[in-house]
Amino acid sequence: MLDDIESLDEQLAAVWEQLNQSKPVALVLPPDALSEMTSPAFDTDMRVRPRDAVERERPSAFLQHHLSHRRKGRIVVMAGDEAARYPDLPYLTTRLCEVLKAPILWSINGANAVSRNNPYGYGYLGFGGNDRAAELWDDLNEHDLLITIGYCADEYTTNFSPAKAGLVWNITASAYLYGSAHGSFRHQVAGEFQQTVGDVAAILRETILWCQAHPQICNEESPVYPDLNTHAFERARGNAVDIAAFYEKLDGLWQPDSVGFDDVCLAYKDRQYVTQRPHPYAKMYSLYRGSAMGGAYGLGLGAKIASPGKHVFVFSGDGCFRLYGGCLMEARQLGITLFVLDNASYGIVEQGLSKVLPDTPARRYHGELERMDFAAMARACGWLSVRLSPDLSNLSDIMREAYRQDRPSMLVEVPIDSHQIVGPNPRLKNL
Repeated sequence: MLDDIESLDEQLAAVWEQLNQSKPVALVLPPDALSEMTSPAFDTDMRVRPRDAVERERPSAFLQHHLSHRRKGRIVVMAGDEAARYPDLPYLTTRLCEVLKAPILWSINGANAVSRNNPYGYGYLGFGGNDRAAELWDDLNEHDLLITIGYCADEYTTNFSPAKAGLVWNITASAYLYGSAHGSFRHQVAGEFQQTVGDVAAILRETILWCQAHPQICNEESPVYPDLNTHAFERARGNAVDIAAFYEKLDGLWQPDSVGFDDVCLAYKDRQYVTQRPHPYAKMYSLYRGSAMGGAYGLGLGAKIASPGKHVFVFSGDGCFRLYGGCLMEARQLGITLFVLDNASYGIVEQGLSKVLPDTPARRYHGELERMDFAAMARACGWLSVRLSPDLSNLSDIMREAYRQDRPSMLVEVPIDSHQIVGPNPRLKNL
């Protein structure tokens, strides 16, 4: 609350610290206070440094204390959402896994910290997650060590289940992350919890060097799985795009400097199950924790404005579209690409309720939506528009147009089948 000119320096310093930890800030400026403020000379060289949330320990000290006398059990690595902030992480997580022969699993956003070529990748964990990752998480026991890079304890990643490893070591730049309590995730683990706070990349480099010098702590070997799923995809019915085939083909069409956002629809559940591993050319993000329908559109606009050279893609549902459809006009010249998954329903609702309330008639789900001509709306707002063919025959042409410079924004209508279940939804077990 910016209502006291005397405290403004201190408040702006706090803002700097919050933003430096990749956390949001809301500034509230009451009109009365603004009209009474004077204009003092501000110190324009605020040399503020973030305060340490906890006392820091060198990673080598932790490793020497906890790992030098290696007990039986495995070492497993987990890349959480925080890990996606650091550009060197795909290389460093690969090296860590290679040195330790350790399997790695990741959250939806944490995938951006993992290399597709990491041979020890076990996949996305949780909502829309891969079968191998789920098996590994469920198989953790009191003899195992779980190394986490930004622990994820949310409903969509761990489904509120505590990590069953005997020791969880969390590497983080900020102890106060989503789901933490008093700067710790101790309440989210079944065994012991230890944490090192500092420069994440530097901690990982030191850890890799220490582990190279102590090969006796490494896993004997971890199975390598080219295919991270053990279940076959369901196929689409009628004249609809097969969503699994869509994501498989799209995965081969990405070009460098691509960034995408999944909205709260089937897109934020199915993509990761189909593609299994992150793509080196496309960084993909989801606001799954908030489950705010329509939010991906705003993320896409913000990303394009912040980095005009990026190729921005948004994957949204027909239900999500209703929350921002009136704002297409303002984004017509941004050059983003918006895929609208059209199944005339709230697909997540229909798929979920059929499992949660199996004896309730589908007409009581209130999940149906009226059909809408998305392409016509887009053209009326100055956008390019196209409808994806059910056989995907024009997808390559659509992606070529998406990467063309100096074009208007483009909407792609994707007819899909709401009854085609692809990615798993473990959240249903709690409902």
